[in-house]
Amino acid sequence: MAGPLGAVVLSLNASAIYAGQAVGGGLGGLPPAHGPSALPLGALGCVLAALVFLALSARSARRRTAAAPATPDPDPARVRQIL
Repeated sequence: MAGPLGAVVLSLNASAIYAGQAVGGGLGGLPPAHGPSALPLGALGCVLAALVFLALSARSARRRTAAAPATPDPDPARVRQIL
């Protein structure tokens, strides 16, 4: 990962993986405690949560691209120097 925040991004990714494993283990223990009828409800909750996160991330991405300044055209003289 390049950039000054590469290590931070990598550690956040690892933390998200551990949090996902913990949540998955906790949710996986619910159906035996509440009977097999809890399994479809738990799956529905996970799907709805995933859809909410998807909608939020898409909204954030749209805002980020709309707010990003347009990149200027490169200087033709500089392009000739590179080529």
